[in-house]
Amino acid sequence: MLFLSLLFSNVVFADNIDLSLEGYIGTFGFWNVNHEPALSSYGDYTAGGTPAIDFYVNKTWRIGTECMLLWGQPKTDDNPRFIINPNVRFRMNFPYQEKMNIGIIISGGLSIWPEMEGTPYLNSSFLEQRTGWNIRTAASFEYEINDRFSITGQIGYSASSSINQSNDTWITHDTALFGIAPRITF
Repeated sequence: MLFLSLLFSNVVFADNIDLSLEGYIGTFGFWNVNHEPALSSYGDYTAGGTPAIDFYVNKTWRIGTECMLLWGQPKTDDNPRFIINPNVRFRMNFPYQEKMNIGIIISGGLSIWPEMEGTPYLNSSFLEQRTGWNIRTAASFEYEINDRFSITGQIGYSASSSINQSNDTWITHDTALFGIAPRITF
């Protein structure tokens, strides 16, 4: 009980909300097919963006939601694969110097891979509608331009795994992500 009272001692839910639009690029990664025969391919690139909203629990802790929109290209002849990840996220910011913060982001949730047109090369079910899970972690460095606006740089990891309904084939996409995000505080 003491831990919870210390954790939420400065609760300011209604006072501060952060809105951000995070942009990502990943230059490497993996596509793994967990089916007989097991296959894998290096990723050529991953790119995308994430609108997010965070509610302040106290000066350090924030809880929120995000919707990652990613396009990943395996090193096969497949078209870039579109992945939607609506997540719950936890963000912690720690003061580093005046106007600078170091942070941690942990998020996870559902993964939706919409059906796509084309010829599948990685796996016969690669372009089918797929659902599964997603997790993302990132370390961030934030610079506060003023009381309401800041810029955040991130380096992190994302994994998204999905299954189709036709032949129970799990496919996982994981990658390192580098990002930048403008953030507005209300």
